[in-house]
Amino acid sequence: MKQKIAVFTSLFFTFALWADKRVSTIIIPHSPSVNVARELAGWENQVNIYTGDNNYGSFATTVEATLTFRPERIAQCFFGDSILECKTTFTVSGSQTVNRTKRHWLADYFGLPTDYESAVHFRPKMTNTLVDFDLFWGLDKYVSGLYFRIHAPLVYTRWDLNMCESLITTGSNAHDPGYFNESGITRKRLSSTFTSFISGQEAPQAPGITFHALKHAKMSCTSQRIVKLSDIQLALGYNILQKKQYHLGFNIRAAVPTGNSPEGEWLFEPIIGNSHHWEVGGGLSAHVLVWEKEETGEHAGLYFDANITHLFSSSQCRSF
Repeated sequence: MKQKIAVFTSLFFTFALWADKRVSTIIIPHSPSVNVARELAGWENQVNIYTGDNNYGSFATTVEATLTFRPERIAQCFFGDSILECKTTFTVSGSQTVNRTKRHWLADYFGLPTDYESAVHFRPKMTNTLVDFDLFWGLDKYVSGLYFRIHAPLVYTRWDLNMCESLITTGSNAHDPGYFNESGITRKRLSSTFTSFISGQEAPQAPGITFHALKHAKMSCTSQRIVKLSDIQLALGYNILQKKQYHLGFNIRAAVPTGNSPEGEWLFEPIIGNSHHWEVGGGLSAHVLVWEKEETGEHAGLYFDANITHLFSSSQCRSF
């Protein structure tokens, strides 16, 4: 068994963003199962090797940690020009507050008083820790150059909006008759804070009308964590050329979706895998050794790996 340990600090995704024109309601990161560098590095001299007519196998585990940075970019992705002034903060204000601007979120929409005002702060962050299990089985005894490969990362992910609300004024205004219902709504029957409404904990109580607590696109004040097996990657390949110094081969491959799919309940909901799509495709691999010192096992070479897969349709629940 070959053990590989790698620790990385990286961004799960890259995007170009004009905050006042492009706003997203969901982030689906790159699947942790798709990482050619991780699949190859550390055991490249134990796979695709020439054995004549013998079967051989190799098993590797890789430990990896990743995390996001520049939280203001993630916040802008969700909230657009509402937060351009402070990068990670937007203002919730009622329709009768002083100095209200078009960038403020209207407190009235969230069952709050018309003179309510607060600042809502965000520092979104994602962290991933995974253990990747990788098995390569050379089947030269049956067909020279034939091989089977499988790998699947077990992933622990933690997503946190790091949301907190700074109250400027809780407001005292009641909603006038005819604004939402015939008789009006007193202050004590309205939502206490923006956070309590947007997290699904509270909803206004009013005679003659029923408000339901928010069920989808909720914002959590605490982190959300899940542990799942990411997509299981399978490949059956054949090396057309295979010697100690070089190889050239192709494979047919598939991905079994063992991660989770979006449910739409939470904004910034944690996702593991490719959001639950089956995949089928193919790949091409090659290498050539350009230098080797047999006495010490040192070597240098050029390696090439490319895979193309098709994602089949999947049913998902999302909030827009």
